[in-house]
Amino acid sequence: MSEATVHRCLAPVSESVRWTPDQLSAAHSLPLGRVLELLAATEEHQAVERMLGLLCSTIDAGPSLAIEYVLHGGVLKVRQVVAPAFGRLSAGEIGQGVTDSITDPAHGYLVALARGVSDDAIFGLRSAVEPPARWLGHFPRGSGLCERISVLYTLAQNTAWAMHFFSSTPEDGFFSDALRALLPCGLLVREAHRIVSPAELGAGERVDSAEVRLSVRAASLSGRERQICARIADGQRATFIAAELGIAASTVATLRKRAYAKLGIHDRLDLRHLAA
Repeated sequence: MSEATVHRCLAPVSESVRWTPDQLSAAHSLPLGRVLELLAATEEHQAVERMLGLLCSTIDAGPSLAIEYVLHGGVLKVRQVVAPAFGRLSAGEIGQGVTDSITDPAHGYLVALARGVSDDAIFGLRSAVEPPARWLGHFPRGSGLCERISVLYTLAQNTAWAMHFFSSTPEDGFFSDALRALLPCGLLVREAHRIVSPAELGAGERVDSAEVRLSVRAASLSGRERQICARIADGQRATFIAAELGIAASTVATLRKRAYAKLGIHDRLDLRHLAA
């Protein structure tokens, strides 16, 4: 199927809405079981996976993922990725494939949210995109333009979340009112995320608190190892940590490996428990 043909299949090619709590009418309803499942989540990563599941089922989406961005030096950087549908790809590979450039339809909204310009709102965005080549094995028909619906919001200054949902195949789009059908779900997701997110503190405060806890619970770590572990526990990627601390990404990887060996742990989840 040609690119032009695919574009004709997508109606509309681009659409955006802005949601605020006062738009939610009594006529909206949600499955009680899914709501209780979502609110029962006690850890952010678990909650985000359940949010993706709720929104996916609402609009019958295909592959989906959630990305937390941080505004660093005026540029959006990926802090963490939750992508249960992309299990065969590492977080790094997914992060390299996500569309965080100024050419992406979501970029301007994410920057505005991170800057606090629209922190009271949630944005829903519907657009035609080309999935990154490294993701194509997760799309039944392979390459080609897909329709994507995104739910965008912020929880703290200088950060923004994007939940991206792709149509199942390049030929098939979402149903006509799919974007507006997400209104009650989108508002619920943001409020549920606020409950389990550490974002009430700014990123710097979260890292400082984690460093203090690690200084007590992991006294064997050097000062630099503690700095890196605190940032890893906060969900930051190696490239972002390296830029912030002024060291090479390979140095971050080496110090992380050394710290994990000292602590007898194997992954970020173990570290987050230690630093929580």
